[in-house]
Amino acid sequence: MLTKDLLRYRIDDGKISPAFIDSNSPRYRQTVSELLRIFCGSVGKTHGELEEAIEKYSASRMDYRIVRGLTKILMNDAEFEARRTDAAMLRDAVFLQAAKNWPIARRKVAADENNRWSILDAIAGEMGLATNRLEDELYADLPQRHHLVRFEAVPNPEAIIARYNMELARGLLYCAERLVIELEDSYQDVIRYLKLCRLMHTITRRDRGYRIELDGPLSLLRQTRRYGLKMAVFLPALALCRSWRMETVIVKRGDRLIYSLDDRSELVSHFRRFPLFDSKLESDFAADFEKTFQRQFHQWSLARADAVIPVGRNEVMIPDFTLRNQRGCEIYLEIVGFWTPEYLNKKIAKVIEANLDNLILAVSKQLALSEAVSEELKIIRFARRLPVIDVLEFADSLVGQK
Repeated sequence: MLTKDLLRYRIDDGKISPAFIDSNSPRYRQTVSELLRIFCGSVGKTHGELEEAIEKYSASRMDYRIVRGLTKILMNDAEFEARRTDAAMLRDAVFLQAAKNWPIARRKVAADENNRWSILDAIAGEMGLATNRLEDELYADLPQRHHLVRFEAVPNPEAIIARYNMELARGLLYCAERLVIELEDSYQDVIRYLKLCRLMHTITRRDRGYRIELDGPLSLLRQTRRYGLKMAVFLPALALCRSWRMETVIVKRGDRLIYSLDDRSELVSHFRRFPLFDSKLESDFAADFEKTFQRQFHQWSLARADAVIPVGRNEVMIPDFTLRNQRGCEIYLEIVGFWTPEYLNKKIAKVIEANLDNLILAVSKQLALSEAVSEELKIIRFARRLPVIDVLEFADSLVGQK
């Protein structure tokens, strides 16, 4: 994440936008290549020596902030280690010896006087070190003295510039009031990242896709900085979608500025997508459904986790599958396999709260389920594999009841 002093943005007519750089710019592709060479050539050197090399490289440039921002991105792929973890113990020994022999002269004048070098010689002898090495390692635990032991950045200037642009976009969210998102795909990935970031949200369905409203850090009474960071952390999840838009209000120096981004911003996400299926039960059912469709014609199509059902504030349910027929009717299918009783109870409670008349709950026979719950919900019990035919017949019966 970029610090506030490295953020670059434009303000125009009440709107604020990140000052992105072109990932195809020859100038900045060259800049990234040169920074990569500096990092690779600094393996084995200290953090301070690396910083000095970067400072020397960027000192004469007018775009100093951009260079430092790109450097910050590359630092994420650098691993530093302290050569000694007991440097504090070395300092204690030196300072204790110096206290016993106070006063200490900085320079050696008389042979019998206590001076800096005599103290270091004495401690070095006790530690079995050369005096000059002891002096080098007295502060080896400080960050500037840590050595670069590994640098594993992808040698792709365009990807690094894209990551820099994402960090610029993220940084403006530190001071957001509220975030409104509209998206038309990748719901499951986005909502899972919402939950991972522990963001308070409200989801409503639209004609095409969903609208998600997130409480912003400035709408809370406490921990605004921490919550703003969570919102910034979440942003790359939106770039996993093909079609999305977000808008918020940024407060800067008392001014309220509109900040909006969408899929035309060409932001590239570095987040991973979640697996298509959560379990083998689900993947087996999808495969069996495809085989059934090939063997015989039926009116249903199958979609994986493409419906989001609000269940109260800050809570949603995403059924495992959605079945749609040629008339546009939708039947949701939730599969509960070999889980703990606690998980089953939580899932049942969520299904009951959703209060849907077009949801089928498929529950493994290995899980205990009370008769009262079985009568209240539309349930299919299965053994090891969920039969597709049973699900299709149940879906037909639900459509026939409407």
